[in-house]
Amino acid sequence: MIRFLLILLTFIIAHAENTTLIKNDNKNLTILQSSKTYGTNAITIGDNNQNITINQKIELIDNSNKILIDIKQVFQNITQNSDKISDKFKNLLAKSDTKQTKKIEKLKNRYEQLISSNKNIKNQITDLKMDIDSIILENNTQIQKLKEQIQNMKNDISFLMKEFNKGNLKTMSFYTLHIEGAYINSSFYKGVGVGYERLYNNSIFEGIALITNLSILTGTEENIIKDIDKQFYLFDIGIKKPFSISQTSYNTYGKSRIGYLWGDESSLYLKLGIGTEKYNKKNKMAVELNYFGIFEKEKKVIKTHILGNAEITENKKYQHGVSLLLSISFKGF
Repeated sequence: MIRFLLILLTFIIAHAENTTLIKNDNKNLTILQSSKTYGTNAITIGDNNQNITINQKIELIDNSNKILIDIKQVFQNITQNSDKISDKFKNLLAKSDTKQTKKIEKLKNRYEQLISSNKNIKNQITDLKMDIDSIILENNTQIQKLKEQIQNMKNDISFLMKEFNKGNLKTMSFYTLHIEGAYINSSFYKGVGVGYERLYNNSIFEGIALITNLSILTGTEENIIKDIDKQFYLFDIGIKKPFSISQTSYNTYGKSRIGYLWGDESSLYLKLGIGTEKYNKKNKMAVELNYFGIFEKEKKVIKTHILGNAEITENKKYQHGVSLLLSISFKGF
């Protein structure tokens, strides 16, 4: 029994760590890991499973620890039982009559011969238990490092965007802060805003992001009589589409949005833009240039007369211009 356990322990230690090398740029790849001890473990890469390989390895190492602890417990029982058996033989000899003594001594001698076939069994078991403890400690350290690696990957926007571009993530979301300057019909407006961006990888929205923004613009409209300060609130929704999928930290894209502004004036508007963004570990930053068109922008028309008051009329018509927007985005939940 003891020798069998020693052989079993040696076999398990030899197979406790299964290392699989997976090269880059694999999609929908399935690898089978099997052993008599662990059964079959399937590892799948691709389709929103960027962390499963590490999770599977954690489970494998944790299961290895449980088996090693069970073996250590068996060794403990062997040591305890050996001492108990020896004590029982002594008690039996002390209490037996003369007729039984010789037979019991023969049994005791046979048992001692069995034990003495490996005189250092206790020391060897102690050494094996220490080796088991060392492996368990090493496994726990590795598990902790893998857990930290998973957490770092979940928070690393640069890594996540590369995985998204490879097709390994189905969705991602970002919260955005931006500042903007717009030049429309000879007037300059400046503003700030917040936004939300949701990226998709599926048959309908492959690589497309749905976006929404809420912002405020203020500016001064000049005319020959009196300058007018105006303030507008804007809300828009739209889509964002990358021009090309790149494995670098940069990406170029196009945007189209339709929205509504209110405040000192009210109207529908549209924005068409191009931009570039850079992925960092904690955020992504972007700069974009937009065509900005307002469908019913108020305009004062002033006609002056030499011998009379100026004639002022107001009308609404389509006005357009350009805007420059700078933004910083943080990963959503």
